[in-house]
Amino acid sequence: MISWKNLDTISAYSKLEGLKNHVNLAETMSGENGAKRVKEYAVPMGAGLSYNFAAKQVDEEVLSALQALADETQLTEKYEALYNGDVINTGEKRLVLHQLTRGQQGGPVVADGVDKREFYVAQQKKAADFANKVHAGEITNAAGEKFTTVVQIGIGGSDLGPRAMYLALENWAKQNGLQKMEARFISNVDPDDAASVLKSIDLAHSLFVLVSKSGTTLETLTNESFVKDALKNAGLNPAKHMVAVTSETSPLASSSDYLAAFFMDDYIGGRYSSTSCVGGAVLSLAFGPDVFARFLNGAAEEDALAKNKDIRRNPAMLDALIGVYERNVQGYPATAVLPYSQALSRFPAHLQQLDMESNGKSVNRFGEPVNYVTGPVIFGEPGTNGQHSFYQLLHQGTDIVPLQFVGFRQNQAGMDVDIQGSTSQQKLCTNVAAQIMAFACGKKDENPNKSFAGGRPSSIITGDQLTPEALGALLAHFENKVMFQGFVWNLNSFDQEGVQLGKVLAKKVLAVVMALGLIACMSAMAFAANAGWYTVEYTKNAETKTLYATVYAHNYVGLTSGWVDLTYSGGVKFEHAYMGDEAKAVNDTLDNGFYADVNNTEAGKVYYGFYFKEQMWDASTFAENGAEGKLDINVANFDIVTFAFKYDGSAYEINVAVNSKSIDGDNGIFTDTNTGAADPAVVVTPVVEEIPTASGKTTD
Repeated sequence: MISWKNLDTISAYSKLEGLKNHVNLAETMSGENGAKRVKEYAVPMGAGLSYNFAAKQVDEEVLSALQALADETQLTEKYEALYNGDVINTGEKRLVLHQLTRGQQGGPVVADGVDKREFYVAQQKKAADFANKVHAGEITNAAGEKFTTVVQIGIGGSDLGPRAMYLALENWAKQNGLQKMEARFISNVDPDDAASVLKSIDLAHSLFVLVSKSGTTLETLTNESFVKDALKNAGLNPAKHMVAVTSETSPLASSSDYLAAFFMDDYIGGRYSSTSCVGGAVLSLAFGPDVFARFLNGAAEEDALAKNKDIRRNPAMLDALIGVYERNVQGYPATAVLPYSQALSRFPAHLQQLDMESNGKSVNRFGEPVNYVTGPVIFGEPGTNGQHSFYQLLHQGTDIVPLQFVGFRQNQAGMDVDIQGSTSQQKLCTNVAAQIMAFACGKKDENPNKSFAGGRPSSIITGDQLTPEALGALLAHFENKVMFQGFVWNLNSFDQEGVQLGKVLAKKVLAVVMALGLIACMSAMAFAANAGWYTVEYTKNAETKTLYATVYAHNYVGLTSGWVDLTYSGGVKFEHAYMGDEAKAVNDTLDNGFYADVNNTEAGKVYYGFYFKEQMWDASTFAENGAEGKLDINVANFDIVTFAFKYDGSAYEINVAVNSKSIDGDNGIFTDTNTGAADPAVVVTPVVEEIPTASGKTTD
């Protein structure tokens, strides 16, 4: 039976803590002993790669302690549960199935009545068939001409991973005659990003891949509109130039605005989606489906190795455990990813998201705070450019930063030059080897400024050449490393609430930016706060059963849109909420609240923007949940906001605060004038009536 426990309750971890600074790396890596370690401390990876950890601060005793930690925390058993379809993503109550996109490591996984392996394979085949038709000229632009460029529109995991994979294989594909289409990427909502791409391509011969699981991602849809506008201005029909990668339930799934739609699901997080259609569509169009299949095969081979219980035969698990030792025992705060391959120029950026979004958590998988450090800061840059950048700190800084090197014996392009007795590739390989030894052993000098203490641990992943198989294995290695570390730290590595918060706040601030035409985002944020973060705190007599409340949102200047957001606490439930003329049911188990937009563009109107009835179902329920509660109500883009309260039974004691500043109210009526908006052309006394009906009436 699997047991999920915090790291500081694991007995093997207590022993590991006693091995801090156990290995003197400078001594260990010197002379013949260092050469012996390089030979012995290596683990084969998928696709002919090798993980070498000779320059890590470990020996047989530390490795034995790490094996004990792996066994006690049941790492392979938890991995088995994951690939067999257990609900591992506890935060969102979802399966975690990205490994299933590249192979079946266990038995059939059925979710929502669907065999998920069959589903992923079917979508890959659909994308492959589409790509083949594009390459064959069966799917063309309106003039019957072939598409020559594919542009992916996405953000986060819909950009970082696929972009890194494309760049990693671009030179290899050109050298091997497998480049089918040039690929470009638009991600940043900064209009300069989209503009720079659109100005550099031939729109008439470009195919755009829109990636949004929900079909509502703000940045992605904004960039889609940017692209569609450019296509229309060029006299082109956007529907003949766009495909979508989305979920089957999104508004994009069956839209006539796209040539085709390829589906993903909720069981694959964005940062783990490069082997799904998120990466598959663009990579198949750029290089052909066969290259993408080879990429998947390399990943599947590495996934199979992750099933081994012996850490000396499981490179991802060993890498993960050494990382835990460095983070939790040695106290190192960061890890640098240093690929000595220009093709991997964006790989560190992808790993930043993969690692930091997955394990940048301070609560365990059950939502309880942990009392130990978790994920490290990840950064990196290709060598040798990084050597002329931040290596100074890595060599002589006050913090020791473990290093993850990646290198290949052959380049991809097949071009090189011999200068001063060695080729560029030989110089590159020599540099990475020299750096590993310099970091480990240091250099003594009478001049302290030129003295290097050494003792900087590193590992290196090596291979003959960066091929599709090697890239797949490399990607899966790090995905599995992050997974295993999350298991050790007892985290849910598969949600990202810190990202979700930013999405919600961005949408709210956007409404204010649009209304006021602000350029300075900080000004918009200040106005959004002034526009109305209302906190309603109440204490009620136990005899009172129901509190009715209305938020009247008054708009006099014809703003473009407004919004109302409600969350609540204190054991309350809501029966109904009304926004405009539309009645909206409120589910008290979903996010503890309600969010809605208002189209309040007509000036001079008074809107019943929001109405809710809070129902304390009975006195016993209220008593169980406490006699106090709080409503957090957010209102923006209205000039005046009025709260009206009505009770049955004994009265509530109610206080309303705006940005922590109390406002007075008589007879349950509280009014706040938003002075941050433009002065209304006509001053209208706020109307306070009885609780509105379901029609959500509007008063002139």
